[in-house]
Amino acid sequence: MKHFNSSLRYSLFFLMGLFLWSSLAEAQVNRRFATTIQNSNNTNNQNNAVDGNLNTFATVRSGAGVAAGLGSFTGFVTIQFDQPIPANQTTFVRLNFNDDILGSLLNGGLGNLVANIGGALLFGNHTVSVAALNNGTLVNSASTGDPETLTSDRFRVLVDPEGRVFLAITPTGTYNQIRVGSSTSGLLGFNTTNTVQVFGAFTLDGQEDCPDPVFTGFNTSGLTLDALNLNPPVRNPQNAIDGNPNTFSSLSFGVLGVAGVIEQFVVLGAPSRPDATFNVRLRLTQSLLTAGVLNNVNIVTTRNGQVVTNQPLSNLLNVDLLGLLQPGQFFDFPVTPGVPVDRIFVRYNSLVNLSVAQSLDFAGVFPGIAHQRWMLMLPM
Repeated sequence: MKHFNSSLRYSLFFLMGLFLWSSLAEAQVNRRFATTIQNSNNTNNQNNAVDGNLNTFATVRSGAGVAAGLGSFTGFVTIQFDQPIPANQTTFVRLNFNDDILGSLLNGGLGNLVANIGGALLFGNHTVSVAALNNGTLVNSASTGDPETLTSDRFRVLVDPEGRVFLAITPTGTYNQIRVGSSTSGLLGFNTTNTVQVFGAFTLDGQEDCPDPVFTGFNTSGLTLDALNLNPPVRNPQNAIDGNPNTFSSLSFGVLGVAGVIEQFVVLGAPSRPDATFNVRLRLTQSLLTAGVLNNVNIVTTRNGQVVTNQPLSNLLNVDLLGLLQPGQFFDFPVTPGVPVDRIFVRYNSLVNLSVAQSLDFAGVFPGIAHQRWMLMLPM
């Protein structure tokens, strides 16, 4: 009977959470787009980059020429916001140019290595550059010619719930322009041309009670591609932000007996309210629970790149909730930062000397009421 009551109580507050999530999910993200072409060169359909439609694009062209640079050309487009954007506020730019490069750079710290093994960067002849400017004065820039610049806190490749790729740019100073450039070398032969598609750029404004995740990315540390057997550390990352509690990404070390960290983060559509509670939905295996993984998985919240909270899963459960945690089933871990946050991380530290597959599933971050508060509302 006690087990039945516990299961019933969990089912009730899970349904309450889904209802609350459904009612809050209708809130719209406030996107402020760049609206003006400041200048451009060798760009087709340039106005598509400032029409506020993320399905239309401008095409920036570049070519290697016929020989020794003869006839070579570069292209760029500079788009402008109607108002300056403060330092450390992120702009998201939708780009498309090479699936191998973009896909590898999504791997965070492993991006350069993944790209080199795939041949996308090591033998590539197309360089795409992105810069933030303030009335024409350079603030920050990054380039595929130097992949490490695109895996930093200032420039990160992310995906949205539809799997579309964006570059998140967080400049160190005030800015009002984004410039995207394309250049092509003769490394793989002359008469070569390349393009980059620019769909638009926007920043997110405002504050919501429990804003929905709008982008995701991931980081690794202490790992090598050999240790991972060339497998991606996070599979299907976009499933963690698609709003569906039944789809998920997977954070996996494989069978790995060395120390390492994999973290997937979600970017919220706006800073949350101070009293907001989020439910982080995870699924764990019996072997990991037995090995004590609750102390090796942390939920981290941040605001403007600064850590707000950092808690292991074991700290997010009281005695009653611990009894409800079942291996192989999704469970919602409640997080209440107490101040506005804009990113939430699932940080997974490998269990050293464990010879079983180390993987957890991440279904997403949903608005909700802390489990402890739900239980006070339910009959015992």
